Amino acid sequence: MPSEPTVLELRVHGIANAPPAAMLCVEESRVRRTVGDEFGSFWVVADPPADHPELRTEAYSWGNLARSGGSALAVVGRAFVHVGWLFVLPFGLCNLAYWARRQIPGEEASSPWWDGGPGAIAIRMFAVLQTLFYVVAFMSVSVDLVAVQCLRDRQPCAALPGWLDGLADLGPLQRSAVLSLVPIVLMLVIYLVGLRARGRFDPNRDKPDTATKTMPSEVRSDHRNALRWLRGERPKPGEFPPLLESSGFWRRSKVAHTSERAHFAASISLVLFLLAWDAWIGASGSASEWDPAAWLALDPDGQPVPFVGVIVGAVLLAGSITITAAAGLSHTRWSTRSKRAWSSIALVASVLAYLAWLIWSFTPDATTVPDDGKALGLTIVPGVISTICALIAVASLTWGYGGHRVAAWVLLTGAFVSVIVAELWRADHGQDWRMWWSAAAVALTALAVISGYAFHSKAERANRKLLGWHGNAAAVALLVALFSSLVITSLLVVGAHAWLASPAESPKVTGYRRAIPAPGEPPLEPPFFYERFGAILVVVLVVLILLAATAALTALIRYAVYTVPDLWPPTADAAESPDRNRAGTTDPPDDYPEVLGDHDEKDRQVVSARRVASLAHRGEPMLRWLAILTAVALVPLTVPLVAEWLEQQAGWNRLVGLSAWALGLLSLAAVAWVVTNAATSTERPLGLVWDIICFFPRAGHPFTPPCYAERTVPEMQERIADWLHGDDAEDRRVIIAAHSMGATLAVATLFAMHASEQEAADDPQSNAAVPPSPARPDTGRVALLTYGVQLRAYFSRFFPEVFGARVLGVHGTVGPSLLGLDPWKNQVKREWIDRRPPIPDPEEPPSLVALLGGDLQEETSPRWRSLWRRTDYLGFPVASYRSKGNLIDRGATERAPRTYLWTVARHNGYLDTEQYALARDELLEMFLAPGAPGAAPSASPAGTPATAPGGAPT
Repeated sequence: MPSEPTVLELRVHGIANAPPAAMLCVEESRVRRTVGDEFGSFWVVADPPADHPELRTEAYSWGNLARSGGSALAVVGRAFVHVGWLFVLPFGLCNLAYWARRQIPGEEASSPWWDGGPGAIAIRMFAVLQTLFYVVAFMSVSVDLVAVQCLRDRQPCAALPGWLDGLADLGPLQRSAVLSLVPIVLMLVIYLVGLRARGRFDPNRDKPDTATKTMPSEVRSDHRNALRWLRGERPKPGEFPPLLESSGFWRRSKVAHTSERAHFAASISLVLFLLAWDAWIGASGSASEWDPAAWLALDPDGQPVPFVGVIVGAVLLAGSITITAAAGLSHTRWSTRSKRAWSSIALVASVLAYLAWLIWSFTPDATTVPDDGKALGLTIVPGVISTICALIAVASLTWGYGGHRVAAWVLLTGAFVSVIVAELWRADHGQDWRMWWSAAAVALTALAVISGYAFHSKAERANRKLLGWHGNAAAVALLVALFSSLVITSLLVVGAHAWLASPAESPKVTGYRRAIPAPGEPPLEPPFFYERFGAILVVVLVVLILLAATAALTALIRYAVYTVPDLWPPTADAAESPDRNRAGTTDPPDDYPEVLGDHDEKDRQVVSARRVASLAHRGEPMLRWLAILTAVALVPLTVPLVAEWLEQQAGWNRLVGLSAWALGLLSLAAVAWVVTNAATSTERPLGLVWDIICFFPRAGHPFTPPCYAERTVPEMQERIADWLHGDDAEDRRVIIAAHSMGATLAVATLFAMHASEQEAADDPQSNAAVPPSPARPDTGRVALLTYGVQLRAYFSRFFPEVFGARVLGVHGTVGPSLLGLDPWKNQVKREWIDRRPPIPDPEEPPSLVALLGGDLQEETSPRWRSLWRRTDYLGFPVASYRSKGNLIDRGATERAPRTYLWTVARHNGYLDTEQYALARDELLEMFLAPGAPGAAPSASPAGTPATAPGGAPT
């Protein structure tokens, strides 16, 4: 009788969403699902081979959770859902900014509730402004272009469908009121696109959730810290758990009903405010011009209902934004029940006020407001929203720096006031007045930027080099989110204008309709804010294309000999071995990277693949330039004097015309891409970016795509607990084998397991599904095998509080360069001359390496092996580029092992390599070594396996 398996090898796929058969390396007919559904499930081989009788291999498939974009719908319906996902993208980037910040306490020292840290409230303000930016864009089409301009004088634009002809007989207020429903409905649709998938993320279980315990309180909390707080104990700074270990990371941090209601309340109140504003200033003879003095001189008694509408809309808008921002406050400062009640009141009040305006619009009093052919509020508000969003992004440069943060807010507030002053009194003081105040605004903003970069200690400057974008990942995420919103809304508005302004030359157009422009009629004017951005976008795209071309030439003009990880075990004749690194070096020469001279055809294929992979590695500096260009492009959009000066230049009109073509081509390309993707698959948009967005809980924007990890982490933890506590529990072990994004799920699962162990140790009566024994923790019987991962190169640098080097327990890394022959040259040289930053002290919270029984400072090998190759565009080492003495990283062959023809392996193809099997066997031997579970072989000094001269274990 063959013995029963005692080791579970749990394979987790990455962004490619490898099917279970591919993960198990068998034909599809040989796999069967053991538990789960079409979105998340565990699979095994029906007739497993007998070469490893102690091993049971399972595959965990989670990819459809990030791809729930309407797979059950027809192609047309799926295309609409995918377009909705594209609109949600800026919201997801805003959510990434929340988790990219530094100094996120998570668990407060004074209470068991969630503390978002510096910038949490500002990001929620940014989030609601993003929502309002969409509302303004939708209103610019439905109200400004259609209701105000296209339907004036009872002559609809030729492009409008016939069923809208009846609206032409209505007055301007009635048309605007009716078509103002469009932005509200569209925002509801965008919200429903994200909501549609959330129900699939909560599997039907009878067991309690082992990753997110619940207290007898409305707000979920970390049970361990809650018990300490209730006993009057205050955790010391070193006792704060990593965010991934805190249940608040998955539950208490998220935005929910309060923020959703507040966002809808803000959207409806903004629509009301803009409608009432245009009706109120319509009584002024200068309504079509910028004349604040005339607005301030208006008699409220002349137009009482619009005036009241302006006041009510402004109060409700301010209240909704305040509720949204304050929703990030701790429960101890403002209870969840109270926040939810106030958001409901704001939503109901906004709906009632808006309905009252709709009713009044059809009364005889509304006909007294003149039709000036303008929607002035819609020309002003986009610039105001963009200005505030830009200032928040600039302020994020100083989050986590104490006095710097206060100084930045003072400077940025002064900059905003300077712009307002320059515009309000421009008619009384002339252009010189505006010029000086505009210059003051730019200067104050520049000082705020400098305060985010300068005046830091030497230690802080050294630490910032190891962080993404020098510690400014939140600013980059916010600026890219704003750029995405600007591009999407500009494509929408400028594209709608081009369609509506088309001439009436179609046979279906009768004499009733008019061409645009009709004789003697003003032309259909595009909203100038979006027209300006379209022109600026052309310049931004040209600069980005030039930068990308320069980087490509730098990388592709020569064949470079990169450093490569050792392949082990070494063969007797490495030069003839099929598993050898071709045209690489394990020791960087003085002139690293060296240029390849003579090479054969296979060398050329490998080196070419490495060059292409290095191009993808330059994405980080390209995003930095995109953020910088976005910040520069916002100057003419947010400082009107600069925009007016540009419009007076000779080439501006030519640039505007070119931008119309550029935006048109971008619109066609975006639609074609979305439709093609929807027709051929159910893939999510933007690949890795989308999977990253969906990994993090919704803590910034409530309309962010749902977080699949809230389901995958408990599922993986529950499966591991079931295995470890089954029959013959003393002998049970687990190896989590995770690829690419699957590694983030594996890391989160390990920290969730450790949280359960700490809870069981503090409270034996805890509601854990399978309480682990404190004397023999489950994490001590788990090993980790990763391959093709981005944990250190990207995640630890972009999200330092979630996956930082301190959390992983490894040395940090500097970022890639844009123009270097090897983008990681600086890090390679740092690690080969041993200029590595220190690893956290032992008294700090346990790192991933510590959970897996290792200590890199003491050269104790953890139960963690990671494979990588230079031809992988998304795979990096997790400990060091150096092979010698590396306790974690191992090299993987750069040839595809399963193909008949000789081809290069890239991001996939790790499971079939000899190195994968050897790394797994090494972890199995660590389980069987003296002192197990998890102990390293005792035959080597300091508990480490013996290594060959190249760093490969013998």
